[in-house]
Amino acid sequence: MGGILLFCSLCTLVWEFIPSVEDEIDALLLEIEETPAPLNPYLVSSSFAIVGTCCLFIYWHKKKNS
Repeated sequence: MGGILLFCSLCTLVWEFIPSVEDEIDALLLEIEETPAPLNPYLVSSSFAIVGTCCLFIYWHKKKNS
């Protein structure tokens, strides 16, 4: 589970740096529809990384004590 979350964290960071043409269209749609702003990708990535690292640490700690 920790590895999957760290992979998702990496994917979120990479996705932020891929250029997107739809950014202007999304900005217009946000103004028209007044939908909530999307989540900050750095916040999402860091939360995935923290939870994934905690999962790996718990696994390592339990394996060490067994």
